Amino acid sequence: MSLLGGFQKLVKSETEYFNTLVTLKNFQRELRRASEKSKIGISFNEVTAIFSNVDRLSVLQGEFLNHLKNLEAKWPFISGIGRAFLSIAEALKLYGEYADNYQNARRTLTNLSSKPKLWASIMEIGQTAGMDHNADLFQMILEPSNRIKMYETIFEEQLNYYANDHILHKSEKDDLIAAYGLVQQWSDLLAKRSHNSHYRARVLSVQNKVIGSINLVVEGRDLYSEGFIGRANKKGKKYHLALFSDMLMISKPRGSDKLKSLETVDLAQIEVWIPPENKNKDTLEIKTPLTLYKLADVSAKCTSWMNDITDLSRKKKNKVFGVHLTEVLEQEQQRESGIPLVVEVLVTWLRNHNASSSEGLLRISGSASKTSSLKSQLDRAIKPEDIETSITDSMWETPHDVAAILKAYFKELPDPLLTFNLYDDFLATQKDESLSTEQQVFKIRELVQNRLPKENKKLLRYLIDYLYEVQLDSTTNFMTIQNLAIVITPNILRPREATLQSAMDGPYLLGVTQLMIEFREKILSDVPIIDLPQAPCRPLPDVPIAPMQPSRSLPSIPPVTANPSASASASASSTHLASLSTHLGANPEESSGSSIGIRITPPAKPANKRTRNVSFSVGKPVRDESDDVQTETDSPELTQSPNPQSPNGSVIVTFPPNH
Repeated sequence: MSLLGGFQKLVKSETEYFNTLVTLKNFQRELRRASEKSKIGISFNEVTAIFSNVDRLSVLQGEFLNHLKNLEAKWPFISGIGRAFLSIAEALKLYGEYADNYQNARRTLTNLSSKPKLWASIMEIGQTAGMDHNADLFQMILEPSNRIKMYETIFEEQLNYYANDHILHKSEKDDLIAAYGLVQQWSDLLAKRSHNSHYRARVLSVQNKVIGSINLVVEGRDLYSEGFIGRANKKGKKYHLALFSDMLMISKPRGSDKLKSLETVDLAQIEVWIPPENKNKDTLEIKTPLTLYKLADVSAKCTSWMNDITDLSRKKKNKVFGVHLTEVLEQEQQRESGIPLVVEVLVTWLRNHNASSSEGLLRISGSASKTSSLKSQLDRAIKPEDIETSITDSMWETPHDVAAILKAYFKELPDPLLTFNLYDDFLATQKDESLSTEQQVFKIRELVQNRLPKENKKLLRYLIDYLYEVQLDSTTNFMTIQNLAIVITPNILRPREATLQSAMDGPYLLGVTQLMIEFREKILSDVPIIDLPQAPCRPLPDVPIAPMQPSRSLPSIPPVTANPSASASASASSTHLASLSTHLGANPEESSGSSIGIRITPPAKPANKRTRNVSFSVGKPVRDESDDVQTETDSPELTQSPNPQSPNGSVIVTFPPNH
């Protein structure tokens, strides 16, 4: 799809979505009026539960649509899509609120729709508010939950266009990368919150039945099945079984809807079988560390419970994915190598099949069915040799399937490769505006060498070495160091709890991975660190980045060109992070720098610092073709036409004088 085609698709989609939000907002207003006047049997709280903060979402999306309309008026010179999105980045927290309430909204609607007369009255009010006669209210309230994911798809299409087209506007590309990175973080966060909301509701449905104080709600726990089953030799008596993803709860019923918990047992400690002498298969025995439970019921129910408990127990014992690194290494007896066999086999397969020449390796998703099948095979492996057989005996059309599994392994580690404990420390190396590139590299090395567990450090080196190999073929695969950082960082460096703030911090974290790849020998080897080579740099005047005003045409950012002789290391971060900080509403005095020593300072401070442009890149290595800065190879200085006085709130991207 062309850039213009993608833009037109975005404008059309955004217009339809905005109209849906306006209809929902009007529907919400009319229902509130009806509830206040007691015209129908719906309460004010129920109206709030259904529509949540849709009124504020409509205002947010109206601003974004206005930005897009302004861009459309400049056709055929379409640019600024990424920046338009970054202008509303701070308000994206509204989608977090909406996601948290979504399950509650569905439950409320389901309850109301079970009352035909009331539901008919509600739908009649909806039509007066502008809702189409054939519209599905359940589907309409789902749209905001899926919106961020849609933006991720659109920005990815735009970046793919840039990666494969010769026309490349650097500032546009940088803004799109910033927007895409931010949307990825938000999409993952909202999906997790929605997922957890669904799990929480299922687990709570059991917890609310239990007499006494018990907390069954745990991060990641899901309810697989629950129900009653007869007790052997106790006619009419039953047990209640609740099978969760990590444990089994056995209870006795009390009254019509209450339970008295007898025991909660980790699945790894359970044995379950149908006695071999029972040909009818209508009895079942469950052995826990404390008790042997003898159950009797119809054959189908006994068999079903045995299969469910056995399958979940086996997965918990033999899993490769979602298991702590030290546990996997102990199981494989490979603690000395520090490399889980599954990672070694996957990387070896990719190397042997020349996967680094594949366009978009580690970025393009593999076949969902094939990756799911391969993960299942690896999780069922009984011996280490079975892991290798699972890979070599499989038929794969592209390396993207295997690469997707490699990313999934790191993503599903219970404690990420760079660990929860060090998350804040790694983040600080990128947000501290006082640090130079050399200081950032030194601090990252210090964290890796002195505080990262031994097994994690060895596996990190193995992974980074392979990523370095991949970027060597970036002219073919378009996976530069910056692009690799975008797709790998969320899988190896994440907070213990995903929050709105951690999503905003996502772009900063890319600098950690970039520096690890670019300076891998300095950071990951045991050789004492030495001074890093300084890229020659000439002074440039500060370049203000004016904040965007809602519903106005978007200002352009004057590009700043790096010295063409500068080291490739200068590309370890991007000026778009400064722009991102502005749009997120950060106080310039308190703003944190981007990766590799970028400083974000107010225009009031003296501009007696050296300025250097560093950037993310998507696709082929790009030469800055800006006409705003003239470079004279025989002159010790770069010159640029004077800039107008920086407006208040502008963000200046500068480096310390020692660069």
